[in-house]
Amino acid sequence: MSREFTDHLIHDLLSGLSNINARSMFGGFGIYQHKKIFGIVINGELYLKARDALVEVFTAAGAQPFTYQKNNKTYSMCYYKVPESVINNTELLQIWAKQSITVE
Repeated sequence: MSREFTDHLIHDLLSGLSNINARSMFGGFGIYQHKKIFGIVINGELYLKARDALVEVFTAAGAQPFTYQKNNKTYSMCYYKVPESVINNTELLQIWAKQSITVE
């Protein structure tokens, strides 16, 4: 499921952006522009990188942080799950992706 979604993401949903590709990683995929990672696909879900003010924009739209468990602790990363409402709006998704690409 993740491979099909990732292909759809790269070839269709993000086709308006240049040099977008995916690489396998940790049971999912990293989403890159050139060599810079700005998103991840885990279990068929897209997470985009966010920090500072962009976190506020993403969470206001319903995005939740990516979390994982290790040694009975929960860790979060600077990636936020893109809500269905954004996935289903290609123009908005591309805006979010462009913003994520600029995150250091």
